[in-house]
Amino acid sequence: MSSFFQKGVEMAFNHSTIQPFNHSTIQPFNHSIIQSFIHSFIHSFKHSSIQSFNHSIIHSFKQSSNQAIKQSSNAIMFL
Repeated sequence: MSSFFQKGVEMAFNHSTIQPFNHSTIQPFNHSIIQSFIHSFIHSFKHSSIQSFNHSIIHSFKQSSNQAIKQSSNAIMFL
């Protein structure tokens, strides 16, 4: 067999068997792993960000409320 013909057969074989195999098995596998990772990462990020955001809002609100109560109490005491 000539090397040109052999190379053509090898390329055709590789393309027709290995490429579809890689595409049909590895790509969906990678896709599902990546999607799962992205989903869990986003979920964790959203959860931690929302919790942190809510915590900071509640903390700020409590501080503001406490400050307003103290100022009101001080104003009443001066009357």
